[in-house]
Amino acid sequence: MAEAMRCRAFPAGIWLLAVVLVSLSGGRAAAQVGFDSVTHQAGSGTGWVATGDFDSDGARDFVVCNEDSDDVSVFLNDTAGGFSLTSTIPVGVGPRCVAVADVDNDGILDLAVANGYDNTVSLLVGDGVAGFELQQIIPIDFLSVAIALADLNNDGEVDLIASSIASVGVSVLLGDGAGGFGLPEFYDGGEWPHALAVGDLNGDGALDVVTANGFDFMFSVLLGDGSGGLSAPAQYSTLTGPVAIALGDLNGDAALDVAIANVGSNSVTVQVGDGTGDFTPQSSFVSEFLPRAVALCDLDNDGSLDAISGNYNSDEVMVRLGSGTGYFGSPATFPVAELPWSIGTADFTGDGYNDLVVAGAAGEVTVLINEGADPVAFRRGDASGDGVVDINDVFVGISALFVAGAAVASCDDASDVNDDGRIDIADSAYLASWLYTLGAPPPPTPYVSCGADPTSDALRCDGLVSCP
Repeated sequence: MAEAMRCRAFPAGIWLLAVVLVSLSGGRAAAQVGFDSVTHQAGSGTGWVATGDFDSDGARDFVVCNEDSDDVSVFLNDTAGGFSLTSTIPVGVGPRCVAVADVDNDGILDLAVANGYDNTVSLLVGDGVAGFELQQIIPIDFLSVAIALADLNNDGEVDLIASSIASVGVSVLLGDGAGGFGLPEFYDGGEWPHALAVGDLNGDGALDVVTANGFDFMFSVLLGDGSGGLSAPAQYSTLTGPVAIALGDLNGDAALDVAIANVGSNSVTVQVGDGTGDFTPQSSFVSEFLPRAVALCDLDNDGSLDAISGNYNSDEVMVRLGSGTGYFGSPATFPVAELPWSIGTADFTGDGYNDLVVAGAAGEVTVLINEGADPVAFRRGDASGDGVVDINDVFVGISALFVAGAAVASCDDASDVNDDGRIDIADSAYLASWLYTLGAPPPPTPYVSCGADPTSDALRCDGLVSCP
């Protein structure tokens, strides 16, 4: 399992219904997934966000680093996806990243915070009721900006991994299972390893480390030996300014792949793993306005990982649904906290759908609760929603595509007349052919009667009056 290193801001308490619209090639925007969102005030200079159940109530909470105020903010979940700031805990100077794990084997989650400007990690032990106490301050390399907690030597205890942009490498501190860590062992990485992720890249049962190297436009792979050691880095080219990285199986071959946010080239690149620790470029897509963060998770419950990137200069996250082949669909954007810096994923409401939490560098955090995708009955071809499939639906489809300000159907599945998962001019042509060409095929099911969509796609239906 991979451990990733891991709408414009709205006032706290104001809920916004954000329905995602994505521009399909050659067609109009079409809904994919939807979120309710709320933005909370955190500290000053908010950066990394991490999730976990801090008060033992079974619901996922989150914690964020506040680089300018030298503390972390803990937000507790009311078990329904509502959050409140519970505590602010002082740490070291310039906290850049936080990781969550049970480091002392008491069954309670703890926090490790990388303090970029005083060369330390603050270890905060949890009490199981959302309280944290500073247990120790661990010396580490200067400007350590990314951190992870994972078992690198297969002894069942949590170890600490950190990357430093000053020493251009990765430090490993082996854990003793009681909350203590050994001296750091340093490994070469790449130039300015700004982010890291941990996962078994070559299927040998030992965790490996990847870093995104902002200055040399590379990502580095350091294979683990199962005893806590790492190999010399193998480096792979990416685009300009890689600053965030995530691991996941994007093409269904059971090997981990990598997604990298490249802030200098406004892009996210995907490289597929072959299961031996080697990678091959697969795809790249535009993520406008300085993508500073990237995350992978299944948002629409289709079994394929989706890509989420944070656009620093537009105060948005961009969502692209995955196809299960390593390629992604058209983008959808959501406004979030100002200057989005990091993205966390978890099911905050317990409904089986992954939600998002986005930390912005201006001191706010946006929680986006996934609306899910309940089946809705519709009649294919009835774009107007009047209960009749006729020439009027052809005109509605064409107008929605090409006439500014034209009404848009409330059910995208109904407008997808040929059931190809896209809304474009081919749908209006298909319907016109069916209506006026002898022997032309009718629209696919559900037609003529109402029903749920039998095919899996990224389109949604908000319901039709004509289909109860």
